[in-house]
Amino acid sequence: QAWVSAKQFVRINSTVPIDIETDTLIMSQTPYKDEDLSLSVSKMDESDGSQQLFLDIRCRKSSLGKALCLGARVREIRHSFSDFIKSTLPEAEVQ
Repeated sequence: QAWVSAKQFVRINSTVPIDIETDTLIMSQTPYKDEDLSLSVSKMDESDGSQQLFLDIRCRKSSLGKALCLGARVREIRHSFSDFIKSTLPEAEVQ
């Protein structure tokens, strides 16, 4: 369920379409405009049998893109990821 939620999070918060989708990686296209946000989530297996999700956000390689990645909007997306995922899971799965 967390993986399905991660894909939804990428769709909601990325300004470009999803480009790659595998069992361990969801990645949106490269940002083309200065205001574009590209999100990716990867899934890694932990030694205890659990899985961990990692969020990455890319902006266009420009001065405006860099400013966007350092701004409040991107900080808010990063901070909301964990709560978004947890809110979609049954209580027993939340750690």
